[in-house]
Amino acid sequence: MKAFSELGIQSDPHAFRGEKINIRKLFNKQIEIHDYKIEQSKHNSAVCLTIQIKFNDEYHICFCGSKNLADLLNKVDKKDFPFTATIENESFGYTLK
Repeated sequence: MKAFSELGIQSDPHAFRGEKINIRKLFNKQIEIHDYKIEQSKHNSAVCLTIQIKFNDEYHICFCGSKNLADLLNKVDKKDFPFTATIENESFGYTLK
C-alpha cells in the first residue's frame, strides 16, 4: 500500500489558512487583508465571502455574507494585496476604511 506522500499530490499554495474568526471580533481593528474569494452561499441566495486576513500576527479566515464587502474587495486590484484596513459596521452594512 502506498503512503499519501508517494502519490505526488501537493497542497494548493493559495489555500486559505488559519483559524476561523468571527467578523464581529474584527470591527474597528486594523487587519491585513491578504486574499478573498466570493462564492454562492450554500444556505441561502446571498454571497459567501471568504477573507484571508492577518490579525495580531496570526492568519485567520473570516466568512460573511456581506455583499457590500464583496463589492469593495472586487474593486481592489490583485497587485495591491495585501493591504491594511478596518472593517466597520455601518447602518447600511459592513464597510472597509
